Amino acid sequence: MKRGLVYFLLAIVFAGWLGTLIARDSGYVLVSYNGATLQTSLWIALALILIVVVAGYYLLRLIKIIGQSTGYFQTWRGERKRSRAEELTVKGLTFFQAGEFDRAERFLKDGAASFKTAAVNYIFAAQAAERQGKAEEREAYLRKAVGGDAAVRQAVAVAGAEMALARGEFKRALDQLQDAGANERTALLKSKALIGAKDWQGLADIMPQIRKAYSPDEYNQLQKEIARERLSAEAMTDDGLAIVFKKLPDEVRTDPDIIALYCSRLGSEKEAEVAIRTALKKRWNPDLLVQYGGLGVETLTHRLKAAEGWLKQHADDAALQLCLGELYEASGDKEKAKTAYQKSVDLADLPVANANLGRLIAFDGDYKLGTQHLLRALAK
Repeated sequence: MKRGLVYFLLAIVFAGWLGTLIARDSGYVLVSYNGATLQTSLWIALALILIVVVAGYYLLRLIKIIGQSTGYFQTWRGERKRSRAEELTVKGLTFFQAGEFDRAERFLKDGAASFKTAAVNYIFAAQAAERQGKAEEREAYLRKAVGGDAAVRQAVAVAGAEMALARGEFKRALDQLQDAGANERTALLKSKALIGAKDWQGLADIMPQIRKAYSPDEYNQLQKEIARERLSAEAMTDDGLAIVFKKLPDEVRTDPDIIALYCSRLGSEKEAEVAIRTALKKRWNPDLLVQYGGLGVETLTHRLKAAEGWLKQHADDAALQLCLGELYEASGDKEKAKTAYQKSVDLADLPVANANLGRLIAFDGDYKLGTQHLLRALAK
């Protein structure tokens, strides 16, 4: 309060002093420019200069405030646009999840117009268009989604491949996956596309890459499926079959079903006999024994000798007795064949053994007993 009073008194003293100076001598100022003149007192000129300086100062402040207000407005407007885009995107994704693909497409497209991550909107919009069967719109959205970011290109490629797989366009899916990078998901998609395209050689080539994409059991089953398809290919020579079989993974090459298929496709009975006999030494298998017994007559003597040798360790094996029965019958020794078939029936009552035994018994004239065995075979 005292300080304010002091300032007020000082202002009065200064005004009095200034008034005295003006009254003593008003001064003289003349300004001339291009034939025009302006004449005034010194003090008025000084007052005008002071007014101009003060007015300029406040004008500059006003301009700065207006500029800041414009920046604030632009920031507010940008935030509003982003908020609106996020709202539209959330609604679009909600409708997509709910299965309302037409509304989802509209909201996602509108949200992408000012959304920083517009690529996500376009990818989901493409999927929404796909669900509606709108192929042109789908491709247009995918093109818009692709940018300079490698991660975005990969996401678009994966989305495109998934949609192509769903349509059954396996070649298209493989083309899309060329830009998808290498990871478990893309490997899984690529394997599905190759399976759909029945490109078994191509699938075999990438098996090491997709191992982590499958569980151990699934991976093993897929390997067997590839082996079955490749071994079943038409117009395969024995040499070609041998090359394919040799290149199979160990766990597949030793599988009894794969060995059985391989031997059934071979034209050479000798090669089939060697393959089955080798497999049986490594792993005893009833199905391979039955196949061994029915190979043919070219290797009959050798197979009969081998089968009789196995009796030392597997005399109680029903499949081996069935194999021996077929070998004895093929060699013309029907009595031994009936004995072997009977042992097989006694051990496991195998349908094939019953059928073969019934046929031989009926051939000998005992139709009643033969019919009983045949009926037992049919009942299994």
